[in-house]
Amino acid sequence: MKQTLCLAVLFLILSTSSSAIHRGKEDQEINPLVSATSVEEDSVNKLMGMEYCGEGDEECLRRRMMTESHLDYIYTQHHKH
Repeated sequence: MKQTLCLAVLFLILSTSSSAIHRGKEDQEINPLVSATSVEEDSVNKLMGMEYCGEGDEECLRRRMMTESHLDYIYTQHHKH
């Protein structure tokens, strides 16, 4: 009886650990796709002047303001004609 119980517990432990390992491998396969998407989003955000600036990052704020003003200038020049 004890041997059957020990084998059952051992089987449960091995099956749960192997499923956890398998799930970890699946997560690693998905991560490159997620990081590629975030890199693409970052590039689009920089092109559109939507760069995220942290607190106290004066250079970033200056770049963002120049980009926004340049886009405004292009937009107003296009509509004057």
